[in-house]
Amino acid sequence: MNNSYPSLFTGRSTLNFTLSSVATAFLLLLSFQLSFWFTLEADRVHVISLTAGLVSALLLRYRKQALLGIISGLALHYLFISQRGLAVALTFSFALPIVMMLFSELFLYVQKRLSDKNLTLVAIAYTGLMIVLYPIINTLVMTLIAYMYDYPLMTDLNYYGYAILSGSMTQLVLTPLLYFMLAFASVEGGNNLLSLNRAMYEQSNRSKLHWYWLGAIGLVLLTAFGAKNHVTSSALSVLIMPIVGLGLGQFGFILPAIFTAIIVLFNVARAVSAYEQQLIDSSVFYGLIVVLFSLCVTIFLMITQAIKNYLTNKAAIESERRDPYTRLYTLAQLKVDAKAFPEVPVLAVIDLSQVSRRVKALGLAEKSELLKQLSEFLQENNRLCHQGYVAPFTTSLLYLLPKTSGLDNELEQLHNQLGEFSFDWNNRSIKILEPQVRYVFLDTDLEFEQVVSQLCSRTIDIHSQSPISQVILSSGADPSIRKLSQIQAAFDEDEFELYCQPYRNLQNPESSELSFEVLLRLPKQGGDVLAPADFFPLINEFGLEVELDKWVIRNTFKQLSKHVNQWESIDRCGINLTAQALMQLDFDHYILDCAKEFDIPLNKICFEITESMPLTNECLVIDNLTRLQSFGCTIALDDFGTGYASFDYLRRIPVDILKIDGSFVKNINTDETDRAIVKNISHIAQNMGLLTVAEFVETESHAELLTTLEVVYAQGFGIAKPRPLIDELQKHCGH
Repeated sequence: MNNSYPSLFTGRSTLNFTLSSVATAFLLLLSFQLSFWFTLEADRVHVISLTAGLVSALLLRYRKQALLGIISGLALHYLFISQRGLAVALTFSFALPIVMMLFSELFLYVQKRLSDKNLTLVAIAYTGLMIVLYPIINTLVMTLIAYMYDYPLMTDLNYYGYAILSGSMTQLVLTPLLYFMLAFASVEGGNNLLSLNRAMYEQSNRSKLHWYWLGAIGLVLLTAFGAKNHVTSSALSVLIMPIVGLGLGQFGFILPAIFTAIIVLFNVARAVSAYEQQLIDSSVFYGLIVVLFSLCVTIFLMITQAIKNYLTNKAAIESERRDPYTRLYTLAQLKVDAKAFPEVPVLAVIDLSQVSRRVKALGLAEKSELLKQLSEFLQENNRLCHQGYVAPFTTSLLYLLPKTSGLDNELEQLHNQLGEFSFDWNNRSIKILEPQVRYVFLDTDLEFEQVVSQLCSRTIDIHSQSPISQVILSSGADPSIRKLSQIQAAFDEDEFELYCQPYRNLQNPESSELSFEVLLRLPKQGGDVLAPADFFPLINEFGLEVELDKWVIRNTFKQLSKHVNQWESIDRCGINLTAQALMQLDFDHYILDCAKEFDIPLNKICFEITESMPLTNECLVIDNLTRLQSFGCTIALDDFGTGYASFDYLRRIPVDILKIDGSFVKNINTDETDRAIVKNISHIAQNMGLLTVAEFVETESHAELLTTLEVVYAQGFGIAKPRPLIDELQKHCGH
């Protein structure tokens, strides 16, 4: 129950309070008149008291603010309608609402301590305080007042039992119903209750059954109302209670509560009339009241349990639909909200992958904090970004936006705000660099999950001039997924093809020993071949680097073992290794085991690592490289000269060969700066006892110039184009 005091008594002026008190007094007087329908005149017992129910509801809803109107209404009734003495009238007028207020305040206090979420305990508290204890205390107070003023009162013990039962019935049936009616009089309370009731109904989504349920209840009620025999009407009314119970939860709780109240009031009125006409005796009458009371208790507890079940379910669904780290909604809630959108929405994704790529130290907790902070920033600063959703498997945020004529301007404003956002992490502020916003219109027949997949997995074109782009959906399968499937099949069926690109020994042109770098190709369906640039990004995206390295090593060793008889004809076989492989424990053991299996002399094997590759565990990489050198392998540093700290890298990493990056070699004939760089690298390598390999050697003039610069090996299309490894081995080794 809402503990605030909305609507009726709110207002700053004395006039509002006075008018509200007058309205309360009028309602009290009216309730006395209506209560006569449920009063046994002979026994002076209110079987159900509309007045007591109204007083309880007013005090629960408006608390002490309603007290003046209640006391005034009671005093007017007792003085001018019941015509009781002044002392008796005033005592009853003050005592009865004060007793009720004490219990209502006690219940509200207990409810606040239990919190509204624990509905079972709240229902138990209401039952114990309002339905059991209050009727007992109220009956004792009335008896005490009667004795004080020598007021005539029944001395039959049955009277006290009936009075307590009547008070309990009132608190059970009328007080909750009247409380709801008062709540509807206030905007806040009415909306809360109606929203909960509507949500329970909409969750079941059983509109046809709802009408069948209403029809069945209406038919039985009409039959009961039309029955001339009160026994028949009572039997039909009891029969209808299980039907009412079937609708609890499925069709909300307000209609079942109203039907229960109608059935109880109708049966009590019929029973009172039959008892007054002496058609039934007191035992039958009070037996019927006990049956109705028991049914009411059952329905009351069922309503409480239905609300509890709904809220528990809702909380469980809410928890499932929130990301445990960011507490933002996930794809499941996004799908529901997209369907409930009043018009066809726009789905936008804010891609933060560039941040996570640049800041390598961002772990799961930090990425979650980044998404959380950005969501809160946009919620405060962008009128359209009310609710952010976590994009699946990416560091991105999704938003549902209205499809308006000014969408381009809204997206531009969103992008500008992303540039203003700073991620606070470890007492440092990090700006979002190159934020990307992609969007798609949801007026499509594609499955929602497929739309989100295409939107979120769209590769960012870093050369694009616009940071805001519309994604055109494709009804076909994602080409990346097709390529991934092809790559996985290549692993399973050994469909990769090994190529090689031979070197030339510039300082010993007469040497017949073969030096080459192993390359990889993937055949397409139809005979074409996928270049590394087509499938390496997918290898990286799906974390298959180590698996690929192992495949290349094993199959290269297998081909060497099969086609090389005289190892003197082989100078060096270069195999590329990724950072992920070098950062694996015991990876060197895998290489050693493969070498033993295929009888490969490891002094003929050179493993190439790229200078620009990130090494998050450099110590482990150095250990692995050192052990490989101890096996006889040589280590080549590829793409040397392109990094920010090339020589520092060279000082830390144990290498035997420097491969000079092709960007310095391809223009060496015309660019004096490139020529000087290559000359210096060659000189440094000689001083360190390292061999050199120049890449991108495209002409003989390149080779001649590199020879004068004392570069040892040359590699490039001017020396030899890539060709199948098997063909080269068979040609050179004559096997």
